Amino acid sequence: MSAGDTAQQMQCEELVRGGIWILYRELVAHPSIDARAHAYETLSNLGTEQERLTAFHHALRDHLPTYLG
Repeated sequence: MSAGDTAQQMQCEELVRGGIWILYRELVAHPSIDARAHAYETLSNLGTEQERLTAFHHALRDHLPTYLG
């Protein structure tokens, strides 16, 4: 995807939103701290469900990298 192609970016974001439950599952259950961090960062970058993401962050803060503190 090129940086200037907003149509492709919007399409990609829409696809990610369609599988948002998978990101939350990874955030909670994946054994890799890096995978949990990537799921958290992706959810955060979507800019939706901020209250829900904050609640997950609070509950899982001991299972996320310290830089997400």
